[in-house]
Amino acid sequence: MYSTGHYLIHCPANVLTALIIMILGHFELSLPQYGMIATIIGLTEGLCSPFAGVLADRFNKRIFPPVSMMLMGGAALTLGLAGGTSIYLFVGCHLFMAFAGALFHPTSLTIISDRFKQERSKAFSLFSLGGQSGFGTGPLTVAALIWLGGGVLKNWQVAYFIWSIPIIGMSIILIITHSRDPTIGADPIDNNIQPNKEIKSEQTPDQLTSTTRSRKSVIIPAFILLLVILSMRSFGRNLYRPFIVLFLVEMKQISEATAVFYLSMLTLAGLPGTILGGYGGDKWGEKKVLIASYGVATLSLLLVLLFQNPILLIAFVLLALGQNAAMPIMNSLIAKIVPLKDRGKAYGFKFLGGIVIGSIAPVTASVIIHKYDFVILFLSAISLFAIATVLVAFLRIQSATSTKPEIIL
Repeated sequence: MYSTGHYLIHCPANVLTALIIMILGHFELSLPQYGMIATIIGLTEGLCSPFAGVLADRFNKRIFPPVSMMLMGGAALTLGLAGGTSIYLFVGCHLFMAFAGALFHPTSLTIISDRFKQERSKAFSLFSLGGQSGFGTGPLTVAALIWLGGGVLKNWQVAYFIWSIPIIGMSIILIITHSRDPTIGADPIDNNIQPNKEIKSEQTPDQLTSTTRSRKSVIIPAFILLLVILSMRSFGRNLYRPFIVLFLVEMKQISEATAVFYLSMLTLAGLPGTILGGYGGDKWGEKKVLIASYGVATLSLLLVLLFQNPILLIAFVLLALGQNAAMPIMNSLIAKIVPLKDRGKAYGFKFLGGIVIGSIAPVTASVIIHKYDFVILFLSAISLFAIATVLVAFLRIQSATSTKPEIIL
C-alpha cells in the first residue's frame, strides 16, 4: 500500500525534468532561470523534511501519508488544468508538490521501520521500488505523449493531469484503510527495546548513563558520516540529472523523445537494483553492497560521458542499477543506528541533507554549462561520486537496539 502510494506520488514529481526543453520555450526561460526554479523546488522539500519528521515522532503518523497525497494530487490537477497560464502558478504548484513529498517520505519510512523490525532492508527495498517506478514512469509518460503527437507535445500539461486522479484516489483509499486498521501508524513499543520500567529494574542509573554515552559516542559520528555521504551523492546526481535530456539532445545527438525515454530508463532500468540492494544488504552486509553499488554508479557515469550507443545504453542501465541499489540500504542503516522514538527526525534530516545540498546543484550546474560545458559538469559529478564511495569505507555502525557495538565490516 505504501509502495503504491510512493509510486504515485513520484509520477508527476519528475515530469519537470522531462519537460525541460518545452518549459524553457513556453515560459521563455534561460538555463540559469530554470536552474534557480529547480533549486527552489528542491530546497522547499529539503527544508520541510525535518519538520515532517518531527510531526511523525510527535503525532499520529497515520494521517500524514493520505494528506500528503491529497496535496500532491491537487497540485498536479491544477498544473494539468492551468499550469501553462503563469510561471508563478507553475512554480507555486511545484512548491506544493515538494511540500507533499516532504510530508510523505519521513512519515511513511517511520511507519515501515516500525512495522518491519526484521529484514528491514527488504521492506525498504519494496518501498523504494514503488518510488523509483513512479520516478521513471513520469518521464515515460512524457515520452509516450511526444511519440503519440508525432514528435511534438503541444499540451504538456496533460502529463500532470493524467496522474492527478489516481493520486487523489489513492489518498482516499489510505484514509479508508487506516480507519479500518487502527494498528497502522500507531506507536507500539519496538520489540527490540524494553519498556522503561523494565529497564530500570534490570539496570542501575549508572549503567543506563554508561549505555547512553556509549550509544551517543558511536551512533552520532556514524549518522553524521551517512549524511555527508548522502549529501555528496545527492549534489553529484543533481548536477547532471536535471539537464540529462539537454545533454543527450545536444551532445549525443539523440531526439528529444528518445532522450526523455533514456531519462525514464535511468530509473526504471534500476528497479532490479532496488530489490538486489535490499536483499543483498540483508545477506552480505549493507556496507559491502553500498560500496559496490556506489562504485558501479561512478564508473557508469564516466561511460555515459565518454561513449555513444550501444555502450551509452549499457552505461545508463548500470548507472540506474547502482543508484537504486543504495537506496534501501541507506534507509536500513538509519533504522539500525537510530532508536525508534527518533527515527522520524532522522529520516527528516536525511532528506534535509540530501535534498537541500542537492538542491543547490541545478543552479550550480546551469552556471557550469553556461561558462564551460557538459564535460566539466560530468567530471565534477564523477569526482563527488568517487569521494562518497571512499567515505563509505570509514563507516562504523552500532545498532541502536543493542548495548554491544555492532560493527559493519
